[in-house]
Amino acid sequence: VVGIFAILATAACIGVAGTRPWEHRKASRLSARIVDLAQLPSLAITNGTSAADLHPEGVLTWLRGQDFNKATEKALLEHPMVKAAEAGTMPLEAVRLVLLEEYSIEKSDLRSMAAALARFGDQDASRNFFLSSADGENVALKDLVAMAKVLGMSKADLDVYQPMPEAHAYSAYLAQLSNYGGAAAIAAGFAVNFPAWGRMCGRIRDALVKPPYSLSRSDVEFLTYFADPIPGYDESATAVIAEGMANGETPASIRSSVKLLQGYEKMFWDTVWKKAKSGTNSH
Repeated sequence: VVGIFAILATAACIGVAGTRPWEHRKASRLSARIVDLAQLPSLAITNGTSAADLHPEGVLTWLRGQDFNKATEKALLEHPMVKAAEAGTMPLEAVRLVLLEEYSIEKSDLRSMAAALARFGDQDASRNFFLSSADGENVALKDLVAMAKVLGMSKADLDVYQPMPEAHAYSAYLAQLSNYGGAAAIAAGFAVNFPAWGRMCGRIRDALVKPPYSLSRSDVEFLTYFADPIPGYDESATAVIAEGMANGETPASIRSSVKLLQGYEKMFWDTVWKKAKSGTNSH
């Protein structure tokens, strides 16, 4: 009899579904949650376009239409640093800080492009893209050192400067992508980000060659290098995106990386401007 009661008690605890009552409640809550998630709009659909339906040729246009990108571009268009530069009230310390931070960034990005070239160099479009990117970082680094000299900073000053973590986030994430991410994410990130970065460089350059700064065009060659658009860049980036997607990268994963890079771009300018306004000496 005791044995029969024990069997009945166990059966009652286990229940008709073969699960213990508390496990059944957990399963019910999980099932309900799955139903809730299924009723949400797909995360792959943004601004009316399904990422799953995208071909490589449409990725850049799709990314540029994303809310996160529009917000970044708007914030940079109205950034207080560039507005102060155009009003002639930006302290030159802000430009020195850009160069000090960019010195570390350029050296890191050069290594990142070398890493990307080593990983993806067996594919034609990626090899050409990352080789060109590495060459570009090298040219920019030389222009940066020359501009720093104009603003009273030696190469030794550049070497000993300790970069601010927030300003270095973009470069650190690029290193992560170059070593562990996908070629398409990097190429798309550059193609979406460079116009925003270039406009900032161009507007600050244009302000610096006017009073009260009155620098010469040759003095600001570092900024000009980034300000001038590169013919055919979107086509080159799209070819890399096609290779990356053929190797398993998806528009959704590419979007995630580009969103982070754009956020870090804004973080760079915010950080530099905040320190410049604080009056803290960069040296």
